[in-house]
Amino acid sequence: MSTTPTVFFSDGTKLWYDLDNQHRLDGPAVEWFDGVREYYIQGKQYNSFIEYIHDVIVYKELKNKQRSFYKDIDIDIEKVLKKFVGFKNNK
Repeated sequence: MSTTPTVFFSDGTKLWYDLDNQHRLDGPAVEWFDGVREYYIQGKQYNSFIEYIHDVIVYKELKNKQRSFYKDIDIDIEKVLKKFVGFKNNK
């Protein structure tokens, strides 16, 4: 996936698309001029960053195996967050 936006607006807003769907696996698919970011995978918008990260990992894993996207695979999200962003659970 390209990290270059598909659409630029004069106000600084940037949009990423894959075919006709807002889509980006390496960051927000929409960056508004005021700094608000929106995350999408194949047109599905995510309101939770953790859900977005989960589905990015599942999408990439299945894409690597040349299989269809299936979102109900169980992944230990805490383990993934520790590996990729240094997340620590303070239980």
